[in-house]
Amino acid sequence: NKPNLYEENSRPKKLKIYLDDSFYKVVTLEDTPDFQKLPVKIEKDGIMKIEIIEVYEGTKYQDTCINMLLSDKNSCWSE
Repeated sequence: NKPNLYEENSRPKKLKIYLDDSFYKVVTLEDTPDFQKLPVKIEKDGIMKIEIIEVYEGTKYQDTCINMLLSDKNSCWSE
């Protein structure tokens, strides 16, 4: 609804991914408002944690925004 907020807020660029409290990999995201898949395979009862380690700087705000995280083991999460 507010496309200007995309550029005004910082966005994640690099993420550290942890699976069940163990480091898994570093992922670099594109600077796009489109959905992006994370190359991660999680076991049925597994836990994924993400740590933002680098951002694309916003033009107005210093906070970092993530609009949405989805977990769909059939389509979004794959090796």
